[in-house]
This record gives sequence, C-alpha cells and structure tokens, in this order.
Amino acid sequence: MASGALTEGAWLRDQIWAVLGPDDATVWLVDFATRSPRPLGTPGVSYRNPHGVFGFADTVFVNDWGMGRTTVWSMEGRLLDSTRATDVTRGALPRARDAAGRYYVAVRPHPGPDGSGNADSAAVLRTDPSLTRADNLAMLAPLDIEEVFGDAGRRFERRIFSGEDAWGVLPDGALWIARIKHNRVWWVDDSTVTRGPMLPDPVYPVTRADREVFLRQFPEGMRGTAERLPFADIKPPFRSGLTGGDGKVWLEKSRELTDSVQIYHRVGRDGALEALIQVPVAARILAVGPDLVLVAEPVIGGVRLWQFRNAQAPDTSITTLPN
Repeated sequence: MASGALTEGAWLRDQIWAVLGPDDATVWLVDFATRSPRPLGTPGVSYRNPHGVFGFADTVFVNDWGMGRTTVWSMEGRLLDSTRATDVTRGALPRARDAAGRYYVAVRPHPGPDGSGNADSAAVLRTDPSLTRADNLAMLAPLDIEEVFGDAGRRFERRIFSGEDAWGVLPDGALWIARIKHNRVWWVDDSTVTRGPMLPDPVYPVTRADREVFLRQFPEGMRGTAERLPFADIKPPFRSGLTGGDGKVWLEKSRELTDSVQIYHRVGRDGALEALIQVPVAARILAVGPDLVLVAEPVIGGVRLWQFRNAQAPDTSITTLPN
C-alpha cells in the first residue's frame, strides 16, 4: 500500500492519525486501536497530487497542488468542503487552521528568471476561510542563495543543506517561528512577540561524505550538474518542525551521518527547551497528539508505524504499510 516514504501526519482523535504518502499520491487513515489503515477518499480521483496534510479536531485537510485546492474530510472519509487557491496567496495553499476557521499560508517571493528573487523574505499570512482576505503576520528569513555560472549563464541557486525557518499555529491562533539563523523559537500572539532563548546545539560541518550522499540521489547523467550546486559550510540547527497537539513545538535536529539516533527538541510556549526525544536514525516523527507521538520507520516491504506516549518507550505498534 505504501511504496515510498510517509512525509507528514496529523493526529485526529484517540489513536487515529492521517498520514501522507506522496509517492503513492495517497493519504492514509490509520487507527491503532483496530490496526486498520485505509486510504482517504479515492486516490487519483478525490485528489491527484497531495503534498500536505494537517488536521483540526477530527477533520483532515489535504493540499493538492495538481488540482490547486485544499479538500476537507471527515474521519469517516466523507468529503466536507473544498477551497481553491487564490491570487491573494499567489496560489499557495494553507498549512494550518485555527479554532476561528482562519487559514495560515506561507507565500514565497517570485524567484524571477535567474532565481535572485529568493533573496527576499517569505510572508506568513492569516486568511479568511475562502482565502480571499489576508493579514501579514510575520516575515520568514530569505533562502540562503549563491550566484553560480553554468552553460545556461548566471543564476542564483539555494545552498544545499542551508535550511529555512519553520513555523506553525496553535488552535488559539498563536504563531510560532523557529528561526534558522538565530536557533530560537519565536511566538507571535496578538502582535506580541516572545523570543525564546537560544537552543543548545552542536555545530555540524557539511562534510565530503554529506555531499556524496546527496549526489547519490541523482541519476548518473545528472550528477555533473548536481556537483556544481553550491553547498552550505555548516548544517542548520534543525531540519524541520511541527506543531504538537500538546501545544509544543517539535524540531527535528540536524545530525552527523554516523549518528545512531535522530534527536528532536520539544520546545514550550516560552521558547525554552523542555525535552530531548530520540528515535532510531532512520525514523521520523510525523505527528504529535496531546499525549501520543506518531513515528514512521522504513523497513523491508514498506513503512512501519508506531506510537509512544510522551517521551517514554514505544508502547503500541501497527502492521507495516507494505509496498
């Protein structure tokens, strides 16, 4: 059923989760109580190219770049609503919703023909439910780009391993932003900005081995072009972040290739570090509920999903989503 990685998830209720498998173009509903994963809607018909999933209460929101819309689903798999992308968000789809029904969207600058526009900041917008009116809540750090020269001439490319700001929203509308350059979590709440302390992280240089692993992702005929891409000197303090159903921020930290575990920071509403959580190095935390954490781990034959309570050892597993 799952022929590739599971990239995102959302807690819905009890032990029920929605998870995104973009390689299959499928969103799965997973119930740990019954060990019964099943597709949401009809993949290929209800949505064609899902690239994002988030939840609110027991409702699932699926972003579909192929159809340019966000569809809204019940846990039973019934289509409730559909909202198309608009010019107000320049075609960007929402990544979060609050209790008042407002959406939150990150809108990036126009890169331009040579990519130089990526030197400008992206904006986090709060919109009405129809994506027709928007307020600018915060600006995100611009991408780290470098001028390069090639057969096509001069252009600007993003530095590999450079990272970017992460952000999310709580049900009450509080916005958090994990600042890649400052290694701090900021909270924006009713125009009040709380800047958390710097998080404790080692500095990892981008090594030759890191570059080689990156280049192996490309077919042989494309590696020459990939080798000319610019690389960052050091890895960012975190690779991604998500909003937990516990009201916390969960940051996936950078690591060295030889590390045996993947570390996450759990950060509170004051921006301070509360806990370090470790999972096997190949595993990723997909979603966090009020007291459960969902983890995906690739195994032979598919992807294994398991959940644990808070920062304790895993206490529940589920049958693998096979290839």
